[in-house]
Amino acid sequence: MSFFGGGQQKPAGPDPLFAATTEMEMYTDLFNKISSVCFKKCAARKHKDEDLQLGEMSCVDRCVSKYLEAQERVGVILQKANEQQAQQQQAMQDMQQALNSR
Repeated sequence: MSFFGGGQQKPAGPDPLFAATTEMEMYTDLFNKISSVCFKKCAARKHKDEDLQLGEMSCVDRCVSKYLEAQERVGVILQKANEQQAQQQQAMQDMQQALNSR
């Protein structure tokens, strides 16, 4: 028993600080990718004005929308694949337990 810690243990499970940091890094990476891809696609090569022109703004809006929609679809597919993999692993563990109990 520790004098300062009182002998209390941290609860088991994911570290919330690590999860928040990882999520922030993922959002930063997503923002940087969207910015890079959509800027290259939509911004004029010669910047005469400090603001985007109307055509550039609508191009960026469509680009970001499509990029986020694609990310969402990929996320749904990956989630389904992860769920199927978890079910397969559970079935495999159940089979192994059934064989070991004989």
